[in-house]
Amino acid sequence: MNDSSKVGKPATGCPRCGNEGKPVKTVTLRSLLRREILDAAGNIEEPAWRFCPTPTCPAVYFDETGSTLFDKQALKVRVGIKETAAPRPVCYCFHHTVEEIEDDIARTGQTGVLDDIKTRMQEACWCETTSPMGSCCLGTVTRFIKAAQARAGDVPLASHPGDEEEERDCCAPVASQSEPAPSQYRGALATGGAVISAMLSSACCWLPLLLIAFGASAAGVAGFFEAWRPWFLAGAVLLLGAGFYFAYFRKADCAPGSACAVPNPRLRRFNRAMLWVAAVFVAAFALFPNYLGALLGNDGGDSANAATWTSAPNVISLPVEGMTCEACAISLEKHLAEVPGVARASVDYPDGRAVVLPSKETGPTSGALREAVEQSGYRVGK
Repeated sequence: MNDSSKVGKPATGCPRCGNEGKPVKTVTLRSLLRREILDAAGNIEEPAWRFCPTPTCPAVYFDETGSTLFDKQALKVRVGIKETAAPRPVCYCFHHTVEEIEDDIARTGQTGVLDDIKTRMQEACWCETTSPMGSCCLGTVTRFIKAAQARAGDVPLASHPGDEEEERDCCAPVASQSEPAPSQYRGALATGGAVISAMLSSACCWLPLLLIAFGASAAGVAGFFEAWRPWFLAGAVLLLGAGFYFAYFRKADCAPGSACAVPNPRLRRFNRAMLWVAAVFVAAFALFPNYLGALLGNDGGDSANAATWTSAPNVISLPVEGMTCEACAISLEKHLAEVPGVARASVDYPDGRAVVLPSKETGPTSGALREAVEQSGYRVGK
């Protein structure tokens, strides 16, 4: 028979054997059904699913609408309680088998399997994504122990938990299915780092404007960030590349069967969309100096209005080196205007030149103008 079939029978009883099925989450099906079966089944999120616990029934999962059923062959793992040949897995988190239990009891009259599971599950276990039942295995393990002891003529274990253990959540809290995998964390950090690096690479342009807008001094800021601009750009490119690597190429490094080993398609699409948005931001910040002039609508601070006074006979013209964008001109212009003896100042970024109009009373000294230029992070040319 095929791995899945349309059976058209209703409700909570197994369509094959008629016995009551146990509720199971879709994360279990997504973890354990073979990939080609999942692809053929399409959307399995909507109907409620049940697990058939009957050992002699080949059916494993069926939906409560009675429309779809998956047999043992549809799973990536052996369904231990439905198998008769070894190996018969009974604990999927810590890899214990029925044969191990039977061998222990045959040799010593007891087994440490149950105690081992109870000890190790305090750290973490992954019942929902490793066990076909999608639930705690303690009750199943206990039943097999009792059965093995009964065959060996020993008294069944009275001190161990009974079948009700199977129903409770025996696992310690672990990452939920919606929690990002470690590679997703690294990808998000790389993407965020790329945006921050790109912002810092253009800080030589936008930070002086921001400081000036708040009335703070921008002296030296542009020059400092300009010196580091190549390194910030290189960091942004490398981090963005790492983000794409984690989003598209790196496989999640997860414990076998853990929740992060089951990709969440919606989360993955969201992360990739955010990565492309981040790439746009990185490009925008990296190219910020190239289009800042168009945004400001001028060609270098007050130079557009300087024609009325720059032709005065007493103006001082200084070649300025080291400016990288229009923001440099605006910052330097403001700093020059604060020099004692300066009436007005204009800096033309495209021409790399500063023009200063002395006040009528006294004019600025050449040393004071040079010092203002250098304090702003630039150099007076020759």
